[in-house]
Amino acid sequence: KVLPHWSLAPVVNCLVALRGIDKISAMVLLAELGDISRFDSPKQLMAYLGLVPSEHSSGKRRKQGAITLTGNGRARRALIESGWSYRFPARKTKH
Repeated sequence: KVLPHWSLAPVVNCLVALRGIDKISAMVLLAELGDISRFDSPKQLMAYLGLVPSEHSSGKRRKQGAITLTGNGRARRALIESGWSYRFPARKTKH
């Protein structure tokens, strides 16, 4: 009911066009991220979301670990769940 009157409704509709993202996920992403033009690069956005690898480097040795999990957890969760929805779409049953 609220979506058609929201100023960002066209952006939500564009995000929903991507496989794996539904209206709830799109609204969560927009509400949590705000204006994404504040990020100079996609790398900065991913760092804000905590979706960059941790790094344990010393001297010439470079070791990267799991994602850092810092930053905005709600937006990160919405993206991760959308990724799972993309990877494993709902199955159609015979019933």
